[in-house]
Amino acid sequence: MHILNGDSAANSFRQAFHLQRGEVLICRDILSCGFLDTFVDLEPWRSQRLGHWDEMCKQHGFQPPEWQDPALRDLYQCMYELEHAETINIWVGRALSDQLLLAFIVYLFKFYNWDTSRLSVYQYHQAEKLTVLGLGLLSPEEIIRLKPQPFSLGVKEIDFCIEAWKAITQPAPEQLMALLAEETTSLPNLKRALRNYLYRYPSIDNGLSYIDSVILRHTQSHAPNTQRIIGYTLAHDMNPQNTKNIHELDTVGDLYLFSRLKKMANNSLNNPL
Repeated sequence: MHILNGDSAANSFRQAFHLQRGEVLICRDILSCGFLDTFVDLEPWRSQRLGHWDEMCKQHGFQPPEWQDPALRDLYQCMYELEHAETINIWVGRALSDQLLLAFIVYLFKFYNWDTSRLSVYQYHQAEKLTVLGLGLLSPEEIIRLKPQPFSLGVKEIDFCIEAWKAITQPAPEQLMALLAEETTSLPNLKRALRNYLYRYPSIDNGLSYIDSVILRHTQSHAPNTQRIIGYTLAHDMNPQNTKNIHELDTVGDLYLFSRLKKMANNSLNNPL
């Protein structure tokens, strides 16, 4: 069984390797967007996370997805297959969203005492001079040509995934900062991506996350044209300043950015946007 992040990646992947729909599970819950609570069981977790996406779709005027349709091959609807598949191949790029998927799958396996030796990881790195943030950015031909060698997860890698997941589900960043300060060679792509997660916390300078501050900067220049605000936020200045050797791996889409705009414009605020 193969696990990928998002429909775009899954569709290109199936084309690349001529796979049937039943051979691929898709995580449609982009874990780098929205609140991550402590995982206590699948049902409350699924309800909270999918409710978050349903609300974002409604803000855009979209019809929320039919999460329950088994034909969609959604990860949350196919947990039995995840538990019983002979092998699980996790295909990821270097973006925070993909790396969180890796950590989440490992955490799930340990939480339910499933056999982690069934897990293999295919980690994409570079496409020519471009960082492969996710497989959805690659053509089927590129997915084949750049296919990395798989690796299994040892005890240190599994422990790092679990500690990483526990750290990012805390309301404050201290546990994450302590984890990132540790000397480790385990899963360097996950560690590198997690550094970007720190910019989701409020800045001590203005109380804003980095993404919110970028949105506001482009609101000043491009309001009231919301499309331009979001477009310029996606295209420019998404790399935190004065952070040497930290790549911009925290990719978010227009749905997430629009939800941030809506939140800052909420009439319940003292000074809504």
